[in-house]
Amino acid sequence: MPKVVSVLPHSASTKRNSTPVRSRNCFQHIKERGTKVVAKGFTLQACPTPDRFLNDNQIRIGYIVTKRQGNAVIRNRIKRRLRALCRLILAVCAKPGYDYVFIAKHDALDREFISLKKDLVYCLHQLSLYYASKPDTLKEKQV
Repeated sequence: MPKVVSVLPHSASTKRNSTPVRSRNCFQHIKERGTKVVAKGFTLQACPTPDRFLNDNQIRIGYIVTKRQGNAVIRNRIKRRLRALCRLILAVCAKPGYDYVFIAKHDALDREFISLKKDLVYCLHQLSLYYASKPDTLKEKQV
């Protein structure tokens, strides 16, 4: 079986700056005013960034991993997987000017990474926030 490798552009012009969502007020704002899509590995909530935080070509990302998911080691592993997912997909394909919050499910730890990528693209399409700067951004090639 051929190995599948994701081909993503690494030029600085296609990458967007991202800052973390850290305060409880911001998470509450996104929960109350945003929309959400449920996938197998996570729930994605999105909301337009408030004007006071709005910078050009920037997205804000937050992660919620509860103690129900497991101990600190497991929660950190889930967050690392979600951060890697965001570096690959959200940095290139997400519409700027929005806040994104990932609410992790336990499946985020065991699910294959390629499936998590497909889940994220599905969620962005459902929210109408998929914005690829290049049409071949998520093309995969066989090695």
